[in-house]
Amino acid sequence: MMELIWIGAAYMAGLIAGRLSLPPLVGYLIAGYVLHGLEIPVLPNLAHLADIGIELLLFSVGLKLKPSSLLRSEVLSVGGSHLLLVTGISGLVFLAMGERITGGLVLGVSLAFSSTVLAIKVLDDSNELSSLHGRDVLSILILQDIIAIALLAYAEGKQPAPWVLILLLLPLLRPLAHRLLTVSRAGELRLLLGVSLTLAGGVLAESVGVSFDIGALLTGMVKN
Repeated sequence: MMELIWIGAAYMAGLIAGRLSLPPLVGYLIAGYVLHGLEIPVLPNLAHLADIGIELLLFSVGLKLKPSSLLRSEVLSVGGSHLLLVTGISGLVFLAMGERITGGLVLGVSLAFSSTVLAIKVLDDSNELSSLHGRDVLSILILQDIIAIALLAYAEGKQPAPWVLILLLLPLLRPLAHRLLTVSRAGELRLLLGVSLTLAGGVLAESVGVSFDIGALLTGMVKN
C-alpha cells in the first residue's frame, strides 16, 4: 500500500508539473514535501533506491562527458571564479564579525555547491544535456563538486584513503568495458552491464573514501 501511495503521488505530481511546463522533477520534490508533511511513513529502502538512482543518473552523464572538457578555459574560469568569489566573500564576512575565518571558508564552499543532480535532470528533460551550453554547465558543476568535496574533506580533517589514486587508473579499463559492451549484444545484457559498472564504480569510490556518485560518474567517463 505504501509503495502505491509514494509512487502514485510522485507520478501525479510529476504529471501536473509537466502540464505546467515545469520539469517533472519539480513535481517529485513537491510530492515528497507533501507526503512528509502528511506524516506518511517512509518506505524502508527508499533512501537506498534514491542513491542508486543518483548513481545511474551520474553514470549516464559520465557517458556524455569527456575528461578533457573539465580542463577547458571557460570551464576553469567560470567554475573557479564562482567558487573563489563565494568562498572569499563568506570568509571576509566571518572575519569582519570576529569569527574564525575557517568557518567562513567552509560555509562559502557549501554555498558554492550547486545541485548537480537537479541541473542535470532539468537539462536532460529539456533535451539540452548534449548541447554546447549544456555540456559547459555540466562540466562547471562537476568541476565545482570535485573541488568543493576536496576542500570540505580537508576542512573537516577527513582524508581519503591512500588508495584513492586507484580511481585515476579507471581509464585503463576502457578496452575491457568496450569488449564487454561488444559481446553483450542483447539490450537487457547491456542494461545489466551499465548497472553493474555503475554500482562497481560507486563501491570502489566509497572504499577509498570518495563519494559514491563521483565513482559512478568516473565509471561512465571510462567508456568515452
